[in-house]
Amino acid sequence: MTNAFLIVRAAIASTLVIAVFAAGQIFAQDKPSTAAPDGSYLGFLDGVKHRSVVYSRGENYELKCDIYVPNGDGPFPAILAIHGGAWRSGTKLHMLRHAFKFCEQGFVVVCINYRHAPDFSFPAQVQDGFAALRFMGEQAETYRIDLDNVFGFGYSAGGHLISLMATTAEIDWFSPKELSSNPRTCPRLKAVVAGGAPCDFDWLPEHSTSLKYWLSATKAEDAEVYKRASPICHVSADSPPFMLYFGSDDLIVPNACSQRMAAALKEHSVLCEVTELAGCGHIEAFSQLKIVDQASEFFRKQMQVAKPTAASR
Repeated sequence: MTNAFLIVRAAIASTLVIAVFAAGQIFAQDKPSTAAPDGSYLGFLDGVKHRSVVYSRGENYELKCDIYVPNGDGPFPAILAIHGGAWRSGTKLHMLRHAFKFCEQGFVVVCINYRHAPDFSFPAQVQDGFAALRFMGEQAETYRIDLDNVFGFGYSAGGHLISLMATTAEIDWFSPKELSSNPRTCPRLKAVVAGGAPCDFDWLPEHSTSLKYWLSATKAEDAEVYKRASPICHVSADSPPFMLYFGSDDLIVPNACSQRMAAALKEHSVLCEVTELAGCGHIEAFSQLKIVDQASEFFRKQMQVAKPTAASR
């Protein structure tokens, strides 16, 4: 292994830790973990990476994604991957190691950047997620995507966003005029894996200003925006299957968020699997790449379910 490779790998790991700690500052300090993070894997990509592809533009922004495509004719099942960072930091590169492993297992992986708070407040980040899905629909042939098998994967803030996208419809976040002017097919998420995700904000004090930079208010000032931003408030019988995971020692995002989300899904007869990573804090849970194998298996099980998902919402 060359010195240059080791330097690049160390830089990626350092950036990941900084971003996740930045996310944690709005909640609490994570305590030391007894689990050893699986942070060494980078591997060699068994496929093609398309770097910094523009998937959406606005008057004052341009959003890019990295697309990992397996070798072969396809079409392949696809994963929209969304990074964490408290909705205000992070980059598509934080999902690099996960993307390598998913691609190795036969998935097209689309890792996106999205607009950050406070420059762009909620729901800009959700809109960007749906814009990425529309892009995947439009470019399915180019990147050999099977639109009947599109999945979502995210961690922390990214887990929140992918969960919110899975439990709502595109029309909830765009005006009819915006959608009619952009008639691209928007594939539905067939299943979702979300890790360390704040699926509700019940645990946040009413007068806390921790998320005001993103939600533009405290709960006391605007309780409805917190409900609108909570995936648990949108769960229905039409929600896709979920796999939720978290570290047992996570002190940044309460584990109860995932547990309440799982209960809500099950109340609506929606399949939900829950995995607790023993001895892991918030950072360590993200670094446990064995979760990719479990997620891949979960997604492939859902591929056996004959339910059309490529139609626009």
